[in-house]
Amino acid sequence: MLRIHLAFILQKRSLLILIASLLGFAGLFVYYADLGNGYQILDSDRIGYLNIYMSDCLNLQELLLPIIGILIATTAYSEPDCKYLVYLISDKKSKIRAVLTKPIAIALVELALVWFNLLAFYLVCTLFTPFPLSFLEAARLYSCLFLSMLFYSLLQSILVTLVKNFMVMLLPVALYFYLAEHDNYFQIDASPLLKIANSIVPNLVAYSDGYKFYADYPLYLITISFLYLVQILLHNAIDI
Repeated sequence: MLRIHLAFILQKRSLLILIASLLGFAGLFVYYADLGNGYQILDSDRIGYLNIYMSDCLNLQELLLPIIGILIATTAYSEPDCKYLVYLISDKKSKIRAVLTKPIAIALVELALVWFNLLAFYLVCTLFTPFPLSFLEAARLYSCLFLSMLFYSLLQSILVTLVKNFMVMLLPVALYFYLAEHDNYFQIDASPLLKIANSIVPNLVAYSDGYKFYADYPLYLITISFLYLVQILLHNAIDI
């Protein structure tokens, strides 16, 4: 069942979009590395140039990855793209299997995209620049990006299942832009609403020592698990 979901999610159109995204990200990683400045200039202030490079790359992906996740969920849960389930579901047991595995298939696609982005980012940085980038630090940041992407795709899957209109994607997009406009620690600490929102939504926040989540990881895992459960119960309750 999982492989069938993956096959339908990765249809020709979606696969081309994902491949184009990977190539586009890789090209932007090279662009943001400022290789035209020359190795010696980049080497003269490794930490400073590394911080600028990471900030540019993270800001870009922090915007695009959730939007790609929202688009994947919109496509996967829109009515025309769910018609194949009719041929898979023969009884209650098969329906439950289909409902359980579809969000997992989406998560695997998103994980693959984030993983390839991590590799491209790290390889460009280590092969072409003198920047002292730690792979563990890069992996930590990309795990944050993955959780953010997963959150927004799950939220969108619930909304599009309820409303059955792709325009509902504007709601999670608006939520993202609102939090992105207030992603400074001091702004969040001064607003009870932003404190609550950033404790629920996995959103990278700018600190003096780098980017990190406002709250601890377990809180976001609970949020994502809750959205997964809601999606399962909702999709199991409707006729397919």
